[in-house]
Amino acid sequence: MPLDPLSLYIHIPFCKHKCIYCDFYSLPTVSLGKNYSTLRSQYLDALKTELLSYKKNLLIGREIKSIYLGGGTPSILETDEIKFILDSVRDICCVSSSAEVTIETNPGTADIEKLHGWLKTGVNRISIGIQSFNDDDLNFLSRIHNSDEASEIVTKAADAGFQNISIDLIFNLPGQSRDKWLSNLTKAADLPVHHISAYSLIVEENTELYRMVENNLVSIAGSEVDSDLYLETIRFLSKHDFVQYEVSNFAKKGFECVHNNSYWNYSDYLGLGCSSHSFINRCRSWNFRDIHNYLHAVKDTGKGTEGSELLTNAQQIEEYIMLRLRSGILDFSELINIFGVDIRSSLGNLVADFQKIGLIQPGNNRFTLTPKGFSLADEIVSRILAVIDLT
Repeated sequence: MPLDPLSLYIHIPFCKHKCIYCDFYSLPTVSLGKNYSTLRSQYLDALKTELLSYKKNLLIGREIKSIYLGGGTPSILETDEIKFILDSVRDICCVSSSAEVTIETNPGTADIEKLHGWLKTGVNRISIGIQSFNDDDLNFLSRIHNSDEASEIVTKAADAGFQNISIDLIFNLPGQSRDKWLSNLTKAADLPVHHISAYSLIVEENTELYRMVENNLVSIAGSEVDSDLYLETIRFLSKHDFVQYEVSNFAKKGFECVHNNSYWNYSDYLGLGCSSHSFINRCRSWNFRDIHNYLHAVKDTGKGTEGSELLTNAQQIEEYIMLRLRSGILDFSELINIFGVDIRSSLGNLVADFQKIGLIQPGNNRFTLTPKGFSLADEIVSRILAVIDLT
């Protein structure tokens, strides 16, 4: 019996500038100085070494269905470096001929030459970190591109031949009115975009934004404004043929992100590079976050793994419920088939209560979230996990 296909995430930690809200592990090139070129070369070699270490066990009999180059800013690399990474993957792994291959891109580090080059290397999906089409917003977020460059890179990507273009946008920025946010969505809908990830601005610890908020230098609107903007996002994108398939993700029909769905469908994925995570056969593992610790680990053991955890059956069920509800659905028959548990009796009147206040739409052995339900997905998950008995 063939094994289930695998998704592959590859972390590229380098970037030109650390944005004030970014909590991902990233290394601004200016901070690396003259060591940047050497470190980058060592890192790319380590990625290949790490992947090779899985060739004789994990990768046997498993096809790669998606490759995702995330960061950091993968588009900061030269095209021949992207080619080196993807050629290494194809040499070591069995990559599906229909595999989705995504590169995250900053408008300030991409040009038409790179776009054409990426297509030649086999990249077939581009995810562009626009964040906003408003220059005031971009200045606040300390992005390295302006609004004109944001629009131009989308158009150039389409002109170059990309037929699967995704963009990221952030709402609930300081001083962002409903009309200002709608102007962002309108601009996005007018461009050749197939997928939109819309995120609320989150204030993460250990970021410059967190320090600004703590020192009362900036104020973020509360949950009511955030919820209103989110519901407006759902309404607007629905009218423009973008289907919501996850809390923050919207796609034209047939353009749902294969890689994203691997996470939400509780499928196996392998992470390469510093700070990456893997989930294989119900075992979760994570790599060293610091690039130097990662490089030392790969040199010594062939892998960058810092730790791992075999999930208990109860943990698996809880994670499954959380991830599936992020996709807007909870199918009780799936839980029975996969885990052998039926949680319906434990829920009591909870499902009826959710329906009564307009959070869910019931179906045959399942329920789906309404737009209001999506806005309260975390609360719905918490209330479900609080009442089910998994002992």
